Amino acid sequence: MNDSSTPGRGRVTAHIIGVLGLVGLLGALPACDGGGAKGAVDVVSDTTPAAPALARVETTVTPDVVSAGESVSVACRALDQYDADFEASLAFEVYDANGHLASDGVTVAGDEVSFTVAGSFRVMCVHEGPPRVEDTSPVEVVVEAGGAVSIQTSLFLTDLTAGQTVSVGCTVKDANGNAASAETTVRVSPEDGATVTGRSVRFTGAGAYSVVCALADGSLVGDDPVAVTVSPGPLKVLRTVLTPDTIHPGERVAVTCPGEDAFGNPVALEKIITLPVDGLDATDASRMTLTTTRAGNYPITCVPKEIWVTPAEVPATLTVLAGDPTRLALVITPDRQVYAVGASVLVTPTLEDAWGNALTDLAESVPVEARFGGVLEETVHGGERVHLDTEGFWDLSAATGAPWNLTATRRLAADASAPSIDVTYPARGAMITTNGSTITLSGVVRDATGGLASVRVNGVPQAITTGQQELTLAIPFSARHGLNTIAIEATDVGGQTTKIAQSFLAAPGWKKIGERFARGVLVHLDKKFLDDGVRGPKLDDLVEILGRVLAGFDIASFIPSPVVSYAGYDVYLENLRYDAPILALTPADGKLRLDMTIPNLAVDVDAQGFIDVSGRVTVNKIHITMDLALSVDQSGNPRVTAGTTVVDVQGLNIDVHWSINWLINFFEDDVRDALASSFTDTLKQQVPPAFQDALAALSIEQTFQVPAFFPGMLPINIDLAAKPTAIRATLAGLDLDLGSRVSTAKRVPWSAPGSFVRGGCFGADDGEPTWASGKRIGFGLTTDLLNQILFAAWWGGALEITMGEEQFAGMDLGNVPVSDLSVVVSGHMPPVLTDCLDDQLHLQIGELQVALSLSFGGQPMNVTMVMAFEALANVSVSPEGELGLSLGAINPGDVVIDVTSVDSPLFSIETEDALVQLLREQLLGQLLTQIAGQSLAGFQLPEIDLGQVSPALSGQVISIHDIALERQRGYVTLQGSP
Repeated sequence: MNDSSTPGRGRVTAHIIGVLGLVGLLGALPACDGGGAKGAVDVVSDTTPAAPALARVETTVTPDVVSAGESVSVACRALDQYDADFEASLAFEVYDANGHLASDGVTVAGDEVSFTVAGSFRVMCVHEGPPRVEDTSPVEVVVEAGGAVSIQTSLFLTDLTAGQTVSVGCTVKDANGNAASAETTVRVSPEDGATVTGRSVRFTGAGAYSVVCALADGSLVGDDPVAVTVSPGPLKVLRTVLTPDTIHPGERVAVTCPGEDAFGNPVALEKIITLPVDGLDATDASRMTLTTTRAGNYPITCVPKEIWVTPAEVPATLTVLAGDPTRLALVITPDRQVYAVGASVLVTPTLEDAWGNALTDLAESVPVEARFGGVLEETVHGGERVHLDTEGFWDLSAATGAPWNLTATRRLAADASAPSIDVTYPARGAMITTNGSTITLSGVVRDATGGLASVRVNGVPQAITTGQQELTLAIPFSARHGLNTIAIEATDVGGQTTKIAQSFLAAPGWKKIGERFARGVLVHLDKKFLDDGVRGPKLDDLVEILGRVLAGFDIASFIPSPVVSYAGYDVYLENLRYDAPILALTPADGKLRLDMTIPNLAVDVDAQGFIDVSGRVTVNKIHITMDLALSVDQSGNPRVTAGTTVVDVQGLNIDVHWSINWLINFFEDDVRDALASSFTDTLKQQVPPAFQDALAALSIEQTFQVPAFFPGMLPINIDLAAKPTAIRATLAGLDLDLGSRVSTAKRVPWSAPGSFVRGGCFGADDGEPTWASGKRIGFGLTTDLLNQILFAAWWGGALEITMGEEQFAGMDLGNVPVSDLSVVVSGHMPPVLTDCLDDQLHLQIGELQVALSLSFGGQPMNVTMVMAFEALANVSVSPEGELGLSLGAINPGDVVIDVTSVDSPLFSIETEDALVQLLREQLLGQLLTQIAGQSLAGFQLPEIDLGQVSPALSGQVISIHDIALERQRGYVTLQGSP
């Protein structure tokens, strides 16, 4: 064992009793297991107790908890197996927390141990032997740090960017350098721009800071503060600063662009420009010095040159004030050379500086004097009107007075009349017949007072001499199919303008109300509708229908009785029976072919004579082919006629009693002929009428109603009749032409030659529908039929409407102060449909007179105008097979308007443009919206009533389903399957 100067080791003294005898005894005896004191050696002896021997070592440390720099006393004790003190040479050892013999921070002096390092230590007494005996329960000594005598401050980062947060480390130590436990706080200087949260500091202000740790009670502060440098963050805001921000024309303004990060720290940015602004001139490449001669407010915005730098830009407003006035002028609205007597003209003085900038506020205070014949009639200010109530010249003058002494004058002429326009051909609302060749617009434009300045026809200027008093119109043009509008505008030298807009219809022909179109409706029966090759149970083709009809025929009644008489015998055929006939119907050019096969026929034979005998006749099958010719009579009834018929009886066998076998050869042919003719006669008598009735069921005879699509309008009942006029059989099926006629009671005071006839678009496109192979039944409705229906609706008063204020109760007229509104509508021409203009179907309405009576802003107003417009027509079909015709959206801006009279203190014919704009924007849009989408007509597609074919099929009908609607040139087709 080391002496007392060795770190971690010390020496103590204990008593030794019979050491030599004990050693010899331990060497002679074996070890035994057993209880007893710690470390004792049990010696078994029958008579003599064992001599005391060293059994264990115990350690005592006083005290066991000390502060760094303090000492503890160590006492070691040796014990024998009887727990009695035992004299022995003992020492002690000191170990650190890792189990190593302690060296640093531990000093042993005799039985005293001093500690300078905080931590946990174990002190253990030992007898180094031999044998070595250790205290198995060493004493733990806890060395605590002493009082705080110093604080160290540490930061992971000292160069930061505004917005960053850094953690601060505060290390407290005692006098021996041990980390001491104490509550600390963080101090930052300066405090502005930094936020301390516990041991974290967030810096938002750019600059230099000092960070130091201190005890929470302030008794100790670290003597080594850490310096922190905070730089501004990324550029977030780029402001615009103007010096000065208000200038006069020609002066300059300097622009600076201070940048900031997200915390308001200044950020320097070298590459900066200002955005170009219309009216501002830059004196440098970066537009940082600006000037202008135009007054107004200008937004100035600094922006980075680099597009990847995207701060929030805060613009500034540069105010440029006008200079001193140098020019005075009078603005007249409307500005014309000549005005109508009674016209009110708006007079506005304007003041401008040397650069043309307006001084509006100052100009409003300048008075304007109106003189007629040198006599002052009226004095007004800016925004007020001068009333030209006398024909002649009016002199207007204005003056600013001192210090500018500016003056302005205008001379206005008042004229009593505007030009007149008279169109002689085509007349307003004319319905002319043409083949598309050129027609000539004829008329006269006159102005007797000052003469004409300009004339435009449908926007095309006419050649005139200024001051010319009369212009004869003779303008050739090609009228378009359907609605045509003529717009003429004439202006005299005095600036007075007259406008007219009128319309007419051009068509290849017209159909009077109730007059028949030979091909109003086309019906196509596909060959699969005639015979789809599938037998039962659904009645969905004509063959299946004929099969049901034939099943009820009494074919036996056509067999002669007796069938033959010979050699005293009368031969009768009775109880005819056969399997269900097999039918097939095939279309061909100009006819239909019916094939009928009767299989497994049997009939009983009864021969009465010298000896009455019986037997049976059997036939394998009878095959019959019959041609059916198709036509239509003058009354529109389909006619089906049986033509060439061929009968083939196959496998005839007669089995009778042997006694009359000799007669068989005599009546075998008669039996064959009787059976064949019975079926042939049945087909000829029964099939054509049944076929005729089925085709006749395609006729249309119905009354449908045109609903009220305007408030105040009554619904109109229209009668539609369509009967066959022609039938054609082709390889594809059967086609029927239905001649149509539409009629209704007349309720309009206007006359018209009839409904619009398409006429092949003036011969350019006759149109013919095509049929889809996948649909069994098709209906083709011509635009002529649709025009018949539209004409009948007009004829019945659909466009004769009176609407009172109650009908407008829910109408939104915006902020226009309109009340007491009533409207009378009268259509002087029928609406027409045409698909000859493009690939779409257009509905056109012309010469629609609208008389308005209302109160506008408390002032009464009565206006009469004539309108013309067109819109796309929408054709639809319901799942139930009802066809509908409606009007698409109407743009008020596309409506041609001719204001024919105005009775209002607010408007006049001279202010027609303003009045028309008001009507378009407010009233017309609402009225036309009510028409758009409304159904103008709707009628049901025909069904085949099978009860007309046979009483056995009563209550069953064939109607079209899964209808596909398609608009084709000249037609609307509806195709489906039964």
